[in-house]
Amino acid sequence: MGPEHQVARLLRPLRNNVNLTTNALSRAALGLASAAINTGLAIWTWLDFADARGDGEARVSATAAAMSDLARSSLATIDRVIESVVARIDEIGLEGPASE
Repeated sequence: MGPEHQVARLLRPLRNNVNLTTNALSRAALGLASAAINTGLAIWTWLDFADARGDGEARVSATAAAMSDLARSSLATIDRVIESVVARIDEIGLEGPASE
């Protein structure tokens, strides 16, 4: 055997170890990158959900306030109508508005 074969024979195990190390590092880097991407997406999703929930709560609160005002106004109008009917009945009595 020539010296070239002896060098090749000595370098073959070293090359195999380097390949295994490179493969292991590549897998570790891929795993870390995947974990970082998944973590980033989870945080982004949570923050987006929190923003949407806050917007929804603000809209529900505004709608409830508007409905409360509308109900209060409607009830006040009904009260005024009833008061005017009571005043009219007090004025002319129950026998006054006869219907045919």
